[in-house]
Amino acid sequence: MPPDTQGQSPFAPQDFTRAPPPTADRPEPPRLGILHLMVLTACVALWMGIMRGLVLAAEDDSPVLGSIPFFATAGTLYGIGGGTALAGLILFIARRWRGFRFPVHPGEYLLVISAISVVLQAAVYPIYLAMAHLEFLGESAMPFFVILPLATFVINAAFFVWALLGVKRRRWRIFLLSIPVCHLVGYGLMWMWFSIARPGPQAYVIQSVAPLAAGVVLLIVVIQDHLEGRRYPWSHWMGIALRFWFAVVRIVSSLWLILTWDAGL
Repeated sequence: MPPDTQGQSPFAPQDFTRAPPPTADRPEPPRLGILHLMVLTACVALWMGIMRGLVLAAEDDSPVLGSIPFFATAGTLYGIGGGTALAGLILFIARRWRGFRFPVHPGEYLLVISAISVVLQAAVYPIYLAMAHLEFLGESAMPFFVILPLATFVINAAFFVWALLGVKRRRWRIFLLSIPVCHLVGYGLMWMWFSIARPGPQAYVIQSVAPLAAGVVLLIVVIQDHLEGRRYPWSHWMGIALRFWFAVVRIVSSLWLILTWDAGL
């Protein structure tokens, strides 16, 4: 934080006439306005509609998937997060279109990364539905449930490298590195489970170790920034909140799935 702004109240009067004009290298943070909220609402509604369509397709094509209310509820929760991520992607495109540098802050990088991840997941999910429609389930399909997430991981890794080159603070770089490391560990544990046990919801729960561990690291980094009095724009906190949302939804849905699987709910 610059010395002339340390300890200053956000409600204190400011002399904007002395501030340098925004440029591509030093953009003015976008103020949260009604237009942002309208775009956010539209994106959430659109994404929840997409998730609802996928759930309905699962009900029509696969009694195995459609008979579990977990998929409907998880689809709704992920739809809220996915719509928020889509709004972040639109913000990224709009800022770039106007010639401003975006993302700038760590949370903004997380916002863009989350948007890319959501788009990739939305592209992969219909493949799972097609496999279910063709009755390509069971042990013979298990490699696909590892290869497809691994392929999306490789694409996401490229954007993580991009974020590592853009983020300057060491603690945020450590957090960004922890995300792919945690996911690799989760994929490894899931593969080990498939090799020693029958297919089941436990693999989904095991893979949830990754967002849980990464969420703990993120919480530590956020607390450290707070203790140092660092201030960020709303777009930074939007990316942080989105990351926590996906982690919590994944963990809760994992617990629900493993508790209701045997009951056939």
